[in-house]
Amino acid sequence: MRPCAPVNRMSRPENRKASHWWSSPNRCSRDSALEKRRTELNWTRRMSPLNTPLFPTSTAAMFDQLSLLIRAGNPLIEIETTDERRARQLVHDVAKQLTRPLFEWTVTNGLTCTDKSINVASDSEPRSVTDEVRSVLNFAGQYPDRAVYLFHDLGAHGSDSWVRRRLRDLHTHCANCQSTMILVGISPLPPEIRRLVVRYDIELPTLEELERVVRETFVRIRDELLVDVVANVTQATLDQIIQILRGLNRWEAERVISAAIHDDYILGADDIPRIIEAKRHLLGSVGCLEPITLDFSPDDIGGLNNLKDWLRLRRDGFSTRAREFGIETPRGVLMLGVQGCGKSLCAKVVAADWALPLLRLDPGVLYQKFVGESESQLRQALRQAEAMAPVVLWIDEIEKAFASASADGGLSKRMFGTLLGWMQDHRHPIFIVDTGVMSPPCHPSC
Repeated sequence: MRPCAPVNRMSRPENRKASHWWSSPNRCSRDSALEKRRTELNWTRRMSPLNTPLFPTSTAAMFDQLSLLIRAGNPLIEIETTDERRARQLVHDVAKQLTRPLFEWTVTNGLTCTDKSINVASDSEPRSVTDEVRSVLNFAGQYPDRAVYLFHDLGAHGSDSWVRRRLRDLHTHCANCQSTMILVGISPLPPEIRRLVVRYDIELPTLEELERVVRETFVRIRDELLVDVVANVTQATLDQIIQILRGLNRWEAERVISAAIHDDYILGADDIPRIIEAKRHLLGSVGCLEPITLDFSPDDIGGLNNLKDWLRLRRDGFSTRAREFGIETPRGVLMLGVQGCGKSLCAKVVAADWALPLLRLDPGVLYQKFVGESESQLRQALRQAEAMAPVVLWIDEIEKAFASASADGGLSKRMFGTLLGWMQDHRHPIFIVDTGVMSPPCHPSC
């Protein structure tokens, strides 16, 4: 077969030479017949090692854990997650493996069952959402055999006293008939119901799963488009892209990679800033964390040679190679100085040099008026930083944020202790930059 004819600037030889394992053999040109194209792509799908079946370790562990909870007879299981697609697929796979009928309910689609021989149609049309919720909960209490029920967003109806009472009744009923109700959603359940449920967490994809998402997304887009799609990536660039995708679920990571490829039909190191920005928009600003846009490079700034040399030596500290070699990731730095000496600029230089997102912890919104809410704000911000890792976390004016005050009842000390404990115990790739104002020394004559 003749070599691919260049169709645009993305197909130049200098852009194609680094494709490595992304390249597809026997790629035909744009002017080839469509049927020939389809035949070749089908051959590529069969032969490519990227299409080999894989059951990731983390997914297998979650599968076994959920299967154990159901077989152990837990009547109520709560899955509080935003990754509804992964939770739904996991429940369907477990129910199929256990050969149990699965009843699934949503407020839009109503009640369905995987076993088509079971009739779940209602005799009367519900007059409201409340009537439908009550109808489906009554059905769950009448079905005698061992079954799995999957309810979506049932927590939003927890304010209804009838629903709360019915769930307590179903807890006893399901325990007797070895059935399990799985409640999936983002709305929290009422306190009296949360004490009856077993919490089950959907883990985020591992680095191996994210790498597979990147590869599969590239292969899919390459096979769908009639233009040449290339990847100028080395293993170090691929590892950096995968690290940036941490904190996203599978579908979010797939959309981010798709957008980077469709922008210029090239996946390479130039897409890293775009991927960082897309991740920032997806996760958004939560609690006290403020994403900072970096529109400069360290070379644009004069001076700071000692800092730049230190950063250059530790630039690969978050890479997979460093982790496999046993090198611990850099933990953080404390910068002290008078006002206007460039502490904030140094924090931005760290993120710009390492090509990592920069999150600023705003101390002004840490403290709330209700008891316990301030500590909750801090923990929520730290969880968000862990979800976005690898990231540079910038705590500005730390001496003001956690200064001890006699009138706050020890709140500042407790929050500072929480932060110190988290800094010591966490193992996420987070580099902390603490900046503080240092008062200038007094003149001897003062």
